Amino acid sequence: MSDEGQKASEAFVVISGVPAGNSGTGQLVAYLKSRGLRFIDPGHRLDKADDRSIFRELVFWLKEGPRWLLFFFRLWVLNRTGKKVLLLHPQDIGFSATLRIIKVMRGNCWIYLLDSSFFCIRSYNYMPTETSACVRCLSDTTQNAAKVFGCAPFPRQTFSALSFVRKLVQLAHAGKVRFLAQNKRQASLAEKQFGRRVPVVGLWTAELERSLIAETAGAAEPARAETRWDIVFHGNDILAKGSRWALSVAHHAPELTFLFPFDRPSISGQFPKIATLSK
Repeated sequence: MSDEGQKASEAFVVISGVPAGNSGTGQLVAYLKSRGLRFIDPGHRLDKADDRSIFRELVFWLKEGPRWLLFFFRLWVLNRTGKKVLLLHPQDIGFSATLRIIKVMRGNCWIYLLDSSFFCIRSYNYMPTETSACVRCLSDTTQNAAKVFGCAPFPRQTFSALSFVRKLVQLAHAGKVRFLAQNKRQASLAEKQFGRRVPVVGLWTAELERSLIAETAGAAEPARAETRWDIVFHGNDILAKGSRWALSVAHHAPELTFLFPFDRPSISGQFPKIATLSK
């Protein structure tokens, strides 16, 4: 993270819908925990599933109700002591829970933007039949395009995603929640959506931290890899994350070398300057 992001993160208590693990968000969570940030666990998602029966809903609240009461009491205490809460991945915290957390924290709540779910219910503002980013729903709180194109919420199939986008904009306009972005382009999109400045703090994960420590241990200068790549694609082989687009770029830029961190052995034969990592 940048210095601005590091200073800001020290004042935060983190609530993440994704645990520490091997995913991109999981690696970020692992890094933040390694830096001593405090986490509080909201437990199971608070959202009502679209297919949950009245009986299952009752069972859910009998089982999880006390945990949620304790969780929100802890938030109330945090707010009384001036602490700030940083939310990661609202889809897995639960949209209803995220909105309630924002209201309880009364302006002391931030969301670190890990994707485009702040305006796109698909999370990655990507249409499978198109080759460019989709921003039809940007600044449109009615999400009319999502309805017209039949977009399904991802990664959680709950249509409270539609109302979440609208209510999040309302809370942002009321000064109840603020946002942190990974890069300038994401910040620009968020500023168009919410009408307020969004700081860029970058991204740092546990895997990057481990690599840096391994390379610099016992050496005055960082160790250099035997093979150097002009471009490294840091992501999974998922269309919405741009893996095929990046492969196309590699195909049209034979003078550059590319490294892709997923297993596609057939690619190397087609494009000699493209390397993949076997799992």
